[in-house]
Amino acid sequence: FSMWQEAVRSSVLLANAIAEKTVVVSHSTGGLLAYDAYVAGKSSISGLFLWEPALKITKKIKGYINIGFYAVGDRAPRL
Repeated sequence: FSMWQEAVRSSVLLANAIAEKTVVVSHSTGGLLAYDAYVAGKSSISGLFLWEPALKITKKIKGYINIGFYAVGDRAPRL
């Protein structure tokens, strides 16, 4: 799992080098990894688009849309 987390961090660093804002689009386990990086606050992810993420978001989050995916644009609370 830690290797996957490092892959997300590396990818976000690369995206930040070429773009002003980084929005991560992910599916399943990728959604879990992206959300983990996002709430840790150690990366500069501007937003998330999580399609069927491998986690259940139980708290209300600004930008949350409950139709099988989650779109998050502000710092989300820890689960």
